[in-house]
Amino acid sequence: MINHDKFTLTPLSVGHAQAMFEVVQQEREYLSRYLYWVDEVKDVDTMTRYIQQRVGFPENVARWYTIWVDDKIAGVFGIRTIDEHRSSSEVAYWLTREAQGHNITCICIEQAKAQLKQEHGIRTLEIHCLQDNAASQHIAKKCGGQLKKISPSYCIQDGVEQNLLIYHLST
Repeated sequence: MINHDKFTLTPLSVGHAQAMFEVVQQEREYLSRYLYWVDEVKDVDTMTRYIQQRVGFPENVARWYTIWVDDKIAGVFGIRTIDEHRSSSEVAYWLTREAQGHNITCICIEQAKAQLKQEHGIRTLEIHCLQDNAASQHIAKKCGGQLKKISPSYCIQDGVEQNLLIYHLST
């Protein structure tokens, strides 16, 4: 568990499925513009599957956390991959609209960078985001990220063809 004065991180757990589903329901219109999985989450069972797909990996492969603000679920922060051979990791995250603007994601990223460098020798942290996700692009840049790659026509999200932007952050 990570405690900060603004938020708490706890390991993502299927025990969070009901509360997380309620948050996704409240934020569905907003989240579905940027996250493919939101349309697949239709009830607590599919929310449970979303969580199960992310947890259960050894800590040297991936780590996922629930973000809590004022004892309410405010999002998820994940270290999607830890690749010691390439000395890189990818992080992923989502926050409710209410939790945005409080530097939560940058704090999580800075802590992840330090931890991954110390534990696994990671030198590069990647953030992948869709071209229309201005908030994630802002976070990547604010945390020191540089745009390194654009994957054209990556997906169709919310009816719009999207490029995938890949930012690199040095640890």
